[in-house]
Amino acid sequence: MSRAVYDAHQSETPFTECLFSLLSRGIRASSTETKTCHQDPQAAQRAANARYAAMKHGHTATACAGYRTESSGGLEFYDVTTATARRARNQYQRRGDASRSPASPVSSSSTSDAASAVPGAGVTMPVRSVERTPIGASSQGTDATPPFRSGSPQTAMPGGAMNRTLLWAEFMHLYIPSDCKLQGDHVNFFKRCIDTPTPHPALLNSLDALSLVQLGSTNNDRRVLPEACQAYSRALGSLHQALSPETDQSRSDDQVLAAIMVLKVCEFFTELASPRGIGWGDHVRGVQQLIAVRGPESLKTDLALGIFAHARHSALCHGLINRKASYFAQPSWRAFGQRVLVQDDSSVIHDIAVQVPGLLEQYDNLNPQHESYTSHIDALLTEAAALEQEMRTWQSDCHKSTLGPPYHLRPVAGFPTFAALCSDRTFATAHMFPGFTAAYLHATYWVCMYFLRTTVRALHVARASAVTGWSPNPSQLVSEEEMTGYIVNLCQCIPYFCEPATATAGCIESFLPMRTAAQYFLDRGMRMQVRWVGNVRNSVFNKGLAPPRLDRTKLSDLSDIAVD
Repeated sequence: MSRAVYDAHQSETPFTECLFSLLSRGIRASSTETKTCHQDPQAAQRAANARYAAMKHGHTATACAGYRTESSGGLEFYDVTTATARRARNQYQRRGDASRSPASPVSSSSTSDAASAVPGAGVTMPVRSVERTPIGASSQGTDATPPFRSGSPQTAMPGGAMNRTLLWAEFMHLYIPSDCKLQGDHVNFFKRCIDTPTPHPALLNSLDALSLVQLGSTNNDRRVLPEACQAYSRALGSLHQALSPETDQSRSDDQVLAAIMVLKVCEFFTELASPRGIGWGDHVRGVQQLIAVRGPESLKTDLALGIFAHARHSALCHGLINRKASYFAQPSWRAFGQRVLVQDDSSVIHDIAVQVPGLLEQYDNLNPQHESYTSHIDALLTEAAALEQEMRTWQSDCHKSTLGPPYHLRPVAGFPTFAALCSDRTFATAHMFPGFTAAYLHATYWVCMYFLRTTVRALHVARASAVTGWSPNPSQLVSEEEMTGYIVNLCQCIPYFCEPATATAGCIESFLPMRTAAQYFLDRGMRMQVRWVGNVRNSVFNKGLAPPRLDRTKLSDLSDIAVD
């Protein structure tokens, strides 16, 4: 595919050449390249902190932090022809949901395939049919009218509509695992965002920022990453404006909510994360607040339902870490999800699991001095038993459909990417799954069961202290062996999440299992296992990704713990 013509009034820049080169080649990184970034993580974080400080302007009271910067308008190009955009859209529609192998290389002649992964109609921008000439070449023989500038300063990005389509297609390839088939999967939210016919400036810039930071981080290209920061800054400015008191109507705009969700994912990348790693939590809380104000019946479009599924997954992770109930655990929201979402394995387990953080919060708020202390404990034990039964039923039904557990143990050597990057063999075997969906659903089950059963054990101890001579029935006891089993399973799913087939979404899904396991090992003084978590964090997840921080736990420091 011929490259877009750079604006005759602009000079050629290294970034322009770099972006087109990356997109036109249809980057398909090798397994090791996809999972690593040969950069100094500390230097990258310092640079990110400086950029974040420069971008920060203020915040809104009802959503995520809002920021404003003066935009220079970015680099501007002629758009590619309407025929090319139409061809890409038609190819996308014919391809449907056909899966692609994340590790298969694509030559420069395959850019039409990369373009077809995202519909050209997903971005409605004015397009001028012109002859395409190389960057820096004369425009003689083309339309004599002045070159069209693709986008206002609020939505400008380096390239025309088709370059944006290619960029978003490459993001989808790098971020979304190839086997995400369930409509209830939270990662399918991104497909719905990109299919939006006329994106709001905040959503447009958010998708640009996430796509650019994904592309730049995967390929360790320092020319692309600054442009991601600029797009992120524009998105924050658009959100700040959309959520201001003068534009109350925007608060009910599905695309504004979607933009916040996309920016939330940007917080997993060190280039765009807030200095202390707290931005992810701000975005999660902000979306929940905005959705709660709107109410369940306001979510009617496909995009809104995608937002709901994605937000509920994020709220579950955030709630387990913070031990706070989610809006989505309320009966009205659960009934809504059961009514409007396809009841597949993903939506069913999230409907059950989203109730667990509320149980943790209720336990934390128990007051031994209260006259109804014992009654409150009994009520929580009853609630926990019901949740446990629902979770175990989900697991049983899931295993019946696959004629047994859909995973099996393999030596770590059977996970070549992980084995090449991490030499620590504290856990010599790991779970092999048939695909990403099965892996993340079982990881969700294990982490929720760990938190649930840990709370049941704590409630037993609390009741035994309050009632002399009381002890739980032997069938109700929660053994240490059971707790260790959940944690070991979480550790043994991490190598699979590091393999190319799970894409970036797999890396992100491993953060909560790593954090949960680290806390378990720290509490029990299991130094060798603690150091394993730190070694995995430092050796595998250094391609520009980092877990958000909601407390003092810093996984990157754990590898320094001495082993007796």
